This record gives sequence, structure tokens and C-alpha cells, in this order.
Amino acid sequence: MIIIPRVLATLLAEADEHHQRALALDFAEHTLEICGDRLGPTLRATCAELLAAAREAVVLGRAHERLGRAYGDFHAVRATPTGGGVSDDASGVALMALFSSTQRLMEAAGLVVRMRPAPPSCADVARDAQAAAGRRRAEDAGDPAGEASVARSARWEEARWQLARVIETVPDPSVFRPGRTDRGEADKST
Repeated sequence: MIIIPRVLATLLAEADEHHQRALALDFAEHTLEICGDRLGPTLRATCAELLAAAREAVVLGRAHERLGRAYGDFHAVRATPTGGGVSDDASGVALMALFSSTQRLMEAAGLVVRMRPAPPSCADVARDAQAAAGRRRAEDAGDPAGEASVARSARWEEARWQLARVIETVPDPSVFRPGRTDRGEADKST
């Protein structure tokens, strides 16, 4: 039996850094689509702006004023009584995707202090997005006895969507590994 989350984790680990950054943002945007209605309109708009600014920074290869402003606005809105708080799923996934895709860029620009741990991986973002989808579906189920089954199904469907997104956007990762030929075989001429 093929386990989609394992296949997804393997493909994400093999993807290049640029694709991993973009996919982390894709996963967060999808979480915002499916879970964002639980956020107030201000926090939802702030999360969307944060992700758009992060995507722009990834494309530019550097943090910029828009990203700094979006990051500050995000924290200001999230800290309000109606902001959702730290435990909110969609905004938490957005923040994790921000750091997964731009932490080192933000450190270089002085927007955040250098953090010791490595940024969260794209796989970390994928797992949190799957968990958010599961919790959201379980809350909507209305049947406490069936919540676990509903949550498991929703996590599976989110992983399936993520896998399809990886396949859609990432070329064969073995082609880009050093020492590989264009067919993914070891280059014997070196």
C-alpha cells in the first residue's frame, strides 16, 4: 500500500530549495482557503497579505519592506482579542510557511533576529496543514463519535492535494542532483 504522506515527505526532501519555499506557501494558502473562514476578515486578509509578501520575497531572493510591514501587521492583528490567538490553525500554518520560506531572508534584512534552529521545513508545513484540515473537518462533523475518522479522512485528502501540487510544480528532482545525468542515473564519466 502506498502511503501518501510518506511519498509526499520523500518528494519534498528531494525538491530543490526554491520549490520547497514555493510549496510551503502553496500549502499555507490552501489551508487559508479551507480553514480561513474561521478567522475574522481582518486576520484572514492579513494572512493572505503575509503569504503574498513572502512569495514576492522568495521570487526576489531578498526580504523587502512589504514583507516587514506584513509581518508586523500580522502580529498586531493576531494579538487582538478577535485575532485568533496563537493556537489558530490557518494563521499558525501561515506563520510556519513564512519562516519555512523566508526566515533566512528576513534575518539577513534585519527583520527578525537570527534564530538558532533551522527554519521549519516544507514537510513541517505540510504536516501542520494536514492537521489543520483534519481538525476543521472534525469540528464540522458534529458527531463526536465519528470525529477521528472524519479528521483522518480530511488529513488524507489534504496530503493527496499536496502530493498533486508537488507533482504539478516540481520537475523530477533526481535530474537536478549533482553527479546525476538527465535520466537520474549516476554520471560515470566523473
